[in-house]
Amino acid sequence: MSIMEKLKEMFGGQSGKTHDVPRQAEGPADDIVDKGSEWAKDKSGGRYDDQIDRAAEEARKRTQGGDGREG
Repeated sequence: MSIMEKLKEMFGGQSGKTHDVPRQAEGPADDIVDKGSEWAKDKSGGRYDDQIDRAAEEARKRTQGGDGREG
């Protein structure tokens, strides 16, 4: 039995559900980005809020099923 056959056997009916994983992770990923950006703003004393906001927005784009890059 090949490795692929073993994996298919192990995961049986679960293979059709894997496409939902990125969508299910969007909420928690956004929460992590929000907490991280708030932490960074607090630690920087507000000096870099604009840069932190831009970085957080880019992180949110990249966690929503794409890499967030244009063209």
